[in-house]
Amino acid sequence: MQSVKNVHQPTGLMGIVVIVVRATFFVLGIEAVIGVGGVVSLPIERIPVITTLALAATAPQLRATYPRAVICGHLIAFSLTLFCHAWLMPAVIVAAMALVAMQITATVHPPAALTPFLLAAHPDLVQRVVLPLFFGCLVAVAVSGLLRRMTS
Repeated sequence: MQSVKNVHQPTGLMGIVVIVVRATFFVLGIEAVIGVGGVVSLPIERIPVITTLALAATAPQLRATYPRAVICGHLIAFSLTLFCHAWLMPAVIVAAMALVAMQITATVHPPAALTPFLLAAHPDLVQRVVLPLFFGCLVAVAVSGLLRRMTS
């Protein structure tokens, strides 16, 4: 089991400021990903990184928001999705395999488990999702890193 540091959450006015800053970073991150998604004509709801940005903005202290977990978690899920797509495996099996692989490699990032479902529902998007997905990972890593520094 992953241990989580006991992080002091500010209260009062400072707590409100922290919440507003986190929400602002979430919105800015989404807008950046939308911009990149627009370049490849990909609707935002089909980019499997929204939940990653939400996690990075609301719980930046979790290991699941650190660069290794975010990038490797999505890379594992995306790679398994491509590999298993050729074998016509159900998305739920691919997602479970991705979570197992993430646990084995100590790169657990639960939002990445959404990738097989989105790409199974829209197989025509596989090539167009690469750029916004990994750009979104970089944005999420930057957001969580900045928020960790600001709130620690």
